[in-house]
Amino acid sequence: MIALCAKCYCVDGEGVIKMSTKDMSKRQNDVTWQRFKAAFNGSTDRAENKGFRMRGCRMATYELHKLGLSAYYDKRWVLADGIHTM
Repeated sequence: MIALCAKCYCVDGEGVIKMSTKDMSKRQNDVTWQRFKAAFNGSTDRAENKGFRMRGCRMATYELHKLGLSAYYDKRWVLADGIHTM
């Protein structure tokens, strides 16, 4: 199990991989166990979200590029071992 932050984890158990990504579309971004592992080891990951939104009375498409998977956690201090927090 790799848990990067709240609502962002990947569990590999008995050949079945379950993952949850906060604010990142799994369908539009190829999210794999390797991407979670790289993010846990300190690599930053970029994601792309596409969709529709209403602007005034018109429908418009949008494309958003943002930070995808990241092990950065700003609510607590992560200690030197990379596991425990304070």
